[in-house]
Amino acid sequence: NFFDECTSTGTGSLLARANLLSKSPMPRSVAVNSALLSAGLTFAINLGVLMIVIRATGTSLGIPAVTFPLLLLDLILQTTGMAFLLAPLHVHFRDIGYLWKIALQVGFWLTPIIYLDTMVPERWRWLVWANPVGRVIGDSRRALIWGLWPAPRGLLLPTLISAVVCAVGVAVFRRLQGRIVEYF
Repeated sequence: NFFDECTSTGTGSLLARANLLSKSPMPRSVAVNSALLSAGLTFAINLGVLMIVIRATGTSLGIPAVTFPLLLLDLILQTTGMAFLLAPLHVHFRDIGYLWKIALQVGFWLTPIIYLDTMVPERWRWLVWANPVGRVIGDSRRALIWGLWPAPRGLLLPTLISAVVCAVGVAVFRRLQGRIVEYF
């Protein structure tokens, strides 16, 4: 939900605030950041509820739970990068918002949220693990609920990839933000 809400509202944030952005000299990134922070607040509340449920069910957090903050960092970096990448593209190409909604629906079913990744046949499992949000959810489930270390794919390479996604998204935003008002 965090990835979906952030990227969806982040994608449409510039157009939603077109009147404000075209009339005031404020940085364009404020619109995207406000969408990210709003969804981030909801996400923080959901994490609090998750911790209460984990405690109420008697699930004890093992040592592998120390990897959870790094997994959250991966998710935040990916989400920020995608929102900053898609927001200016959506201003230039209005169909991006509709296509992104379709991509999110497909991505939801390719993400092991309501099923386990082990339920997917071995030959198709790469689709689940190619999904960066799927890796975060699967590894978080392993670390928090089952008390297992994240999958052997490691944590550092996916974190590096997440950082690259974030850097590319921010770089594209910075490059395109100067001409955004022309497309309102």
